[in-house]
Amino acid sequence: MATELSIQQIINEDFFDAAECGVHLQVAPRTLERWDRLGIGPPVTWIRKKRFYEKHAVFAWQRKQPAPSARRAKGVSR
Repeated sequence: MATELSIQQIINEDFFDAAECGVHLQVAPRTLERWDRLGIGPPVTWIRKKRFYEKHAVFAWQRKQPAPSARRAKGVSR
Protein backbone atom coordinates (compact mmCIF):
# COMPACT_ATOMS: atom_id res chain seq x y z
CA MET A 1 0.00 0.00 0.00
CA ALA A 2 2.80 2.45 0.85
CA THR A 3 4.52 1.74 -2.47
CA GLU A 4 1.27 2.29 -4.34
CA LEU A 5 0.77 5.64 -2.65
CA SER A 6 4.28 6.83 -3.45
CA ILE A 7 3.90 5.86 -7.13
CA GLN A 8 0.64 7.81 -7.28
CA GLN A 9 2.31 10.82 -5.61
CA ILE A 10 5.13 10.75 -8.17
CA ILE A 11 2.64 10.59 -11.03
CA ASN A 12 0.59 13.47 -9.61
CA GLU A 13 3.64 15.68 -9.03
CA ASP A 14 5.72 14.96 -12.12
CA PHE A 15 3.24 14.05 -14.86
CA PHE A 16 0.20 15.39 -16.67
CA ASP A 17 -2.45 12.89 -17.69
CA ALA A 18 -3.82 13.38 -21.21
CA ALA A 19 -6.66 15.64 -20.07
CA GLU A 20 -4.35 17.86 -17.98
CA CYS A 21 -1.82 18.08 -20.78
CA GLY A 22 -4.58 19.00 -23.22
CA VAL A 23 -5.76 21.79 -20.93
CA HIS A 24 -2.20 23.05 -20.51
CA LEU A 25 -1.56 23.05 -24.28
CA GLN A 26 -5.12 24.14 -25.13
CA VAL A 27 -5.81 21.12 -27.34
CA ALA A 28 -8.10 18.13 -27.06
CA PRO A 29 -6.68 14.84 -25.71
CA ARG A 30 -7.47 13.31 -29.13
CA THR A 31 -5.14 15.88 -30.69
CA LEU A 32 -2.38 14.68 -28.35
CA GLU A 33 -3.05 11.10 -29.49
CA ARG A 34 -2.83 12.16 -33.15
CA TRP A 35 0.38 14.11 -32.51
CA ASP A 36 1.85 11.02 -30.84
CA ARG A 37 0.99 8.85 -33.85
CA LEU A 38 2.58 11.45 -36.14
CA GLY A 39 5.62 11.86 -33.88
CA ILE A 40 5.15 15.61 -33.53
CA GLY A 41 3.82 16.08 -29.99
CA PRO A 42 5.39 16.08 -26.56
CA PRO A 43 6.95 12.77 -25.49
CA VAL A 44 4.57 10.21 -24.02
CA THR A 45 5.22 7.93 -21.05
CA TRP A 46 3.01 4.89 -20.63
CA ILE A 47 2.24 3.90 -17.04
CA ARG A 48 -0.14 1.02 -16.44
CA LYS A 49 -1.55 1.26 -19.97
CA LYS A 50 -2.32 4.96 -19.56
CA ARG A 51 -0.77 7.88 -21.40
CA PHE A 52 1.12 10.43 -19.29
CA TYR A 53 3.33 13.39 -20.14
CA GLU A 54 6.28 14.39 -17.98
CA LYS A 55 5.71 18.02 -17.07
CA HIS A 56 9.31 19.10 -17.70
CA ALA A 57 9.23 17.41 -21.13
CA VAL A 58 5.96 19.14 -22.05
CA PHE A 59 7.39 22.52 -21.02
CA ALA A 60 10.57 21.87 -23.05
CA TRP A 61 8.56 20.73 -26.09
CA GLN A 62 6.34 23.79 -25.79
CA ARG A 63 9.32 26.17 -25.73
CA LYS A 64 10.55 24.68 -29.03
CA GLN A 65 7.26 25.31 -30.84
CA PRO A 66 6.84 28.35 -33.08
CA ALA A 67 4.72 31.22 -31.79
CA PRO A 68 1.03 31.06 -32.84
CA SER A 69 1.45 33.99 -35.25
CA ALA A 70 4.41 32.22 -36.91
CA ARG A 71 2.34 29.05 -37.34
CA ARG A 72 -0.49 30.98 -39.00
CA ALA A 73 1.92 32.84 -41.29
CA LYS A 74 3.32 29.50 -42.49
CA GLY A 75 -0.15 28.00 -42.89
CA VAL A 76 0.37 25.45 -40.11
CA SER A 77 -2.55 24.76 -37.82
CA ARG A 78 -2.48 23.40 -34.28
